[in-house]
Parts: sequence; C-alpha cells; structure tokens
Amino acid sequence: MKNSKMNFPTITEKGEPLQIGFIPDGDCAPIAVARESGLFEKYELDVQLRRETRLSNIRDRMIEGDLDAVHAPATLPFITNLGIDSDHCASVTGMVLSLQGNAITVSRHLWDEGVRNGKTLRDLIFRNWGKRTFTFGVVFPHSPALLLLRRWLREGCVSLSEVRIVVVHPAQMFPTLKLGYIDGFCAGEPWTSLAVEAKAGVCVATSRELAPLHPEKVLMVRSDFAAQRASEHERLIAALLEACAFCDQPANRPLISEILAQPQYVNAPTDCLKNILGVEDLADRPEPTRRP
Repeated sequence: MKNSKMNFPTITEKGEPLQIGFIPDGDCAPIAVARESGLFEKYELDVQLRRETRLSNIRDRMIEGDLDAVHAPATLPFITNLGIDSDHCASVTGMVLSLQGNAITVSRHLWDEGVRNGKTLRDLIFRNWGKRTFTFGVVFPHSPALLLLRRWLREGCVSLSEVRIVVVHPAQMFPTLKLGYIDGFCAGEPWTSLAVEAKAGVCVATSRELAPLHPEKVLMVRSDFAAQRASEHERLIAALLEACAFCDQPANRPLISEILAQPQYVNAPTDCLKNILGVEDLADRPEPTRRP
C-alpha cells in the first residue's frame, strides 16, 4: 500500500491525536497494518495507538472519554448501551474488524482423561462429582468467547452450575492453563496456538465450527464522537477498510504476522500468529493440533 495525499478537512477537530485502544490479539491486525503502512496519514488522521491488556480497561476508558475509538468484542456496543457491568454509555460501531477466530482449548490433563467435546467433559464431571469443579477461562464477560463456550457446553448437556467460568486476560490464558489454574479456555489467537505448540493444551473446537463467520471484533466509538467528529470517524473507517482488504490477501499474511509479533502489538511468536490469518489449511489438520 502506498501513501497518497488526498484532500480532507483538517486532521482533527479537537487539534489532538485520535486515541485508539486495542487488545494485543491477532485480530488487531487491521489497526497494526493501518499504522505501519501509513494509512492513517493517507486519510489525514493523527492517531495514537494505546495498547491495553484488559478488555475492561478498553471499555472503561472509552466510556470516560480517554479513548476515542476501540478495538472491541462485537458484543460490547450492546453491553455499554444497556449499562451492563458498567456505566451506561451510548455507543455505535461502523464496521466489523474480524470474524470468528476463537477456539476452545482444554488442558493436556483433560485430553488424557478423554475430553474431546462437551459430552465427554460431562462424563468426566460426573466421574469427579464432589471431588473437584473444572474451571474454564474467557477473556471478558458477555463476550463472543463466552457465548461460544456456553454453546459448546450446552451441546454436551453440561450445565453452567457444573463448571466454573472465570475471566482471564488474553495474554494470561496460556500461562494460567499451563500452571493448572484453569482446565480450559475459549479465546482468540495466538493463545490457542501457544498452548498447542507448548503441548500444554489441545484445541477441541473452533468458532468456525460452532458459529461460522460470527462477528468477533468491531470498531467501537461513543455516539457523541460519531456525531460531533463525523469526518474523522468516516476517515478512520476508510483507513481500516483498506487495512482489512490488505489483510485479506494471502500473499500479505507473512508480513502481517511479522508486524503483529512486534512488542508494541501482540508480542508473540510469528508461527503462532499466522494461524489466525489463515496461512494454513486448518480444515484438514487432525486432532489435536487443529486451530481456528
């Protein structure tokens, strides 16, 4: 992608950089590409990226006005509009940044005990009834990951009262699983691939199987920002649309993986990051190494 000067209004109505928050997951790729390729400058946007490790920080800082736009779970605009688990905040999304990409990973211990799906998990639960409660991690309450995990459990007739679901920050999923504090998790990449490559976990289901093409991350802004700074909002969407088109080209994916591997973005091994971008044909990969 080449920079090209275009005629737009002044860089920002406030005279300050746009503050864009993102979570260091593989699906922040459009934001990283827009920065590294100069797309924000092409659309005459002065942007400052804010790397946040907690989705609750993303939500709270957008509500408080510290962030102008955020890379957010697709459910978050509904949650903030309803005021669930936070202050009420009128918010909107003008684009979907990514589809699917989550996976359910279980510990090697559960795999060795025969867990392959919800039904076999239910059998293990009843064999251990009264001895222990199995714990699963999700990245955020009311997130797509939670909905996918609940669907997987429901297909095996596992009641939510029979397992424990806790919130674990994305980058802590793999170490928390490895240390045995959780028995499985539902999250995006590269956390599944890290667990699989380290032989600490096994992927037993993907979002492509559970809910094909479901919206995963969106660009979210407050409603007052969309109304009062409409020009910036439209240009931001335009820049990210170009970045998404770049990410969709298979030939560009090795480069994108290298970009995401940098400390200011995901800070994870390139080999793990490439899986969310579709470099491998995952449909033909046998258990237990398949990925979303």
